[in-house]
Amino acid sequence: MTLTHLISKNIKGLRYKYVTFLLSSILSVTIFYLFASFVMHPNVAYGYQLHAERVQKGLVACEVIVVAFSFFFVWYSSSAFIRSRSREFGLVTVLGASKKQLSKMIFRESMLIGEAAIGAGVILGTLLLRLFLSAMSVMLQVDSPIEFALVPWAIVLTLAGYSALFAVVAIINICTLKFGRIIQMVKESQKARKPPVFSPVLGIVSVLCLGVGYYLAWTTEGRTVVFRILPVTGIVSVGTYFLFTQISTGVLRFLRRNKGLYYRNINLLTVAELGFKIQDNARVLCTTAILSAVMITSVGTLNIGSQLLVEMRETQYPRALSIAIRGTASLPELAEEIEREFESDGLKIESGLVFPGVMFEYREKGVYRDPLICEEDYNQWAIQNGAPYLDVLPGHGVWVREYPWDSEYPTTVWGHLESRSPYRGQDPDKDKMSFVVDDEILMPIMNVPYSRVLVVDAGEMDTLFELAAPRDKMVIASYEISNWTRSFDAVKRIRTSLTKQAEQADFEILDFSSRVEPYQETRQSRSLTMFIALFVTVLFSLGTGSMLHFRLFTDLEEDRARFLSMRRLGLSWHEIKSIVTRQAAMLFFAPFAVGIIHSVFAFKALSGCIVGDDSIGKSVIVQLTVRYAAVPIGIFLALQVMYFLISRNAYMGAIVSKESDYR
Repeated sequence: MTLTHLISKNIKGLRYKYVTFLLSSILSVTIFYLFASFVMHPNVAYGYQLHAERVQKGLVACEVIVVAFSFFFVWYSSSAFIRSRSREFGLVTVLGASKKQLSKMIFRESMLIGEAAIGAGVILGTLLLRLFLSAMSVMLQVDSPIEFALVPWAIVLTLAGYSALFAVVAIINICTLKFGRIIQMVKESQKARKPPVFSPVLGIVSVLCLGVGYYLAWTTEGRTVVFRILPVTGIVSVGTYFLFTQISTGVLRFLRRNKGLYYRNINLLTVAELGFKIQDNARVLCTTAILSAVMITSVGTLNIGSQLLVEMRETQYPRALSIAIRGTASLPELAEEIEREFESDGLKIESGLVFPGVMFEYREKGVYRDPLICEEDYNQWAIQNGAPYLDVLPGHGVWVREYPWDSEYPTTVWGHLESRSPYRGQDPDKDKMSFVVDDEILMPIMNVPYSRVLVVDAGEMDTLFELAAPRDKMVIASYEISNWTRSFDAVKRIRTSLTKQAEQADFEILDFSSRVEPYQETRQSRSLTMFIALFVTVLFSLGTGSMLHFRLFTDLEEDRARFLSMRRLGLSWHEIKSIVTRQAAMLFFAPFAVGIIHSVFAFKALSGCIVGDDSIGKSVIVQLTVRYAAVPIGIFLALQVMYFLISRNAYMGAIVSKESDYR
């Protein structure tokens, strides 16, 4: 028998173990190839698309995650394969195979599986590329869809990169394989396994660790979360490990003492098998539970943070559209143009006004420049927006701004028109003016940086207009729209039109501020962020699912012999399938359930830190968890169910098969 024939027999005989490894590797290659094709796409690489640079950086970060995940996943999987085949390698060594021959066989097997995964991944990625580019176009809201194009360098990078990855992992596994240890592992596999022993002391330690960790997480305030996060993670990790090694053993021992339950149907066999399975896989179960909690909490917290940024745009920009112009732009024409653009897109104007002002420079805890406006214009705006009516006396004023100022009213403000400011070389005592500020109204007319406006007497405002130089005069536009989230195109047209007019006319745009533009950009950033987060969720789910699949198949030979013995003693295949189903369900879903419980307490600490409320109650935590962690939990659960069904069916197929694995 040639080495090639032996390798093909090995792969065929171990197809139940290789299937999920191959599928997960194919998916990793596919994701990497899709991201590489997008990053290297001409429309993105040369910046033809909106926010292309930011998206590039995000997807490059994704590719780094994919490569890191692929390396550790392939390394762990290959190591698990080698450990599970110790009897086979021992037999081949006893029959005279040299270390070089065995190393060559392992390397060629790994590369054969790897190249098959690479080829299938690139083909699948090519088939999905058009759909992926269309999805990215929708997510980025580009004017025209990104055209389908095969990127040769993406194909070369995927083929070369993953070929090198599989080769490096194969070499690492060969170098770490101790051939003397193989014979020892074969001898140890012949010994009878000792049943798991429950330690009450370690069980109490588990309960205390989990209790203390949960208490610290639940009582964490925003200021202490940074100092508690690492200790809490360590304490809960220790408690989780002993939960699977000790508490689970204690529960199974309790079930064995319950004679009525223990001897009912096939519970005796199920409980006995579960004891050994939990003992053998305690580390994997603990690791999966902790990583599940980290993944769910991270994605959920990231979802909260990004959603809060979107919602904050409305408070950061109190007006849907705010324009400040220096010069003498036509007020009626500007108002008519703004309203025409909004109405053409079916937008409903709740309030809107264009009115004149002058720039006033004054000193109040620093040097400021803010607009002065007439009380008549303010009152017209106040009627539309439900603000208080003002009747300002000559020489007096009222602040209209967003935030309260630490001042006691009345107070006096001294200053100049901007063109006559002493900071521009003018006489500080010449044309100096003052206003006695009687009060303030916290309802801004404009967005930052002109959210502070001083309302003065109408007659005094007429005098100021006569004294003002052209650079002192202003035109202010303030609009609020009911359906402002759909105003992006109209605002864009207004900005473009004003910019062109400013180039031809005698005025300057000091500020053009809209709520919808930063809102739209934040939404796009949130979409990209959540895309990356969900992508990491999928990758992590695939990795943990494959890892648990490998653990299920680790003792396949012993399990097959044991179940076939049960079959000869009279158990039906249906009963054996029930035992296998319960074991697999525990292996796949127990750490997931523990991870969800961990994430609830972690979510309480981190979400409280984000929203700035340290007194979040249980009901609010439940709402936040359901609202923001439901998606990663749902994806993880769906993939776990998929892996559970595939692994259970493959495992049963391997048990039922009467032929040798090397047929």
